Amino acid sequence: AVEKVEGELQGVPKKGLVYVVLDENGNKASHPFKASKLGKTLSLPYIEKHLQKEQDHLKGQNTTSLKAHIIFAKETAHSKSEFVQELKAKGIEVVFRKNKEGRTYGVTFIDHNSRCVYNGSQLGKEFSANVFHQWLKSLEEPVPALTSEVNMPAVAPYASKNHNNTNTVEEDTFSDTSWTHYQEDFGKDSALNAFFTLFSLDDQGVDYEEEDFTRRMKRATAKRRKMKNKS
Repeated sequence: AVEKVEGELQGVPKKGLVYVVLDENGNKASHPFKASKLGKTLSLPYIEKHLQKEQDHLKGQNTTSLKAHIIFAKETAHSKSEFVQELKAKGIEVVFRKNKEGRTYGVTFIDHNSRCVYNGSQLGKEFSANVFHQWLKSLEEPVPALTSEVNMPAVAPYASKNHNNTNTVEEDTFSDTSWTHYQEDFGKDSALNAFFTLFSLDDQGVDYEEEDFTRRMKRATAKRRKMKNKS
């Protein structure tokens, strides 16, 4: 572990870094070591200069392509693993940091194409850890199944109320028994009864050819009588 220390030595402000060894549980397992004893590259001035150089480098980078890849992966991925794999195929690694409660408190993007590392918030609010926490949470929620089934009310066929529903009117059929049931339900004197009686198929046994022959014979007889009277 490393710690930054500040103080005064004979009235002169001093600051630097000290390093300490930790055990497997994260506890200090050694005395602190001054950075100056471990090498120049581990000293505070060197590290601050290096970090400033990296900050200037990041400011000069065009992150448009990186943002576009992240947005595309986010819109097309159906899971966290798909999102990670999509970015990895573009040369970008992503690291999510979660606390014990499972909340995502940090997200880092490592762009191997530009050799730059960005925290999500550095790219914009839409790439912040809070936004990704909500998005990852939505991926874990089950999507309700859609159904195209429509429950339609059953339509019972017409049945006579006086015949224990044993006789029904089938489509494209109209039997004598069914007509009798209709007469019982609507009444023989109803307009519906009169209408169907007018066009009844058996026409109550009337023979139209027989009636036509009788009328013609009557007209012929009457004509002969008139001619006989004139003569």
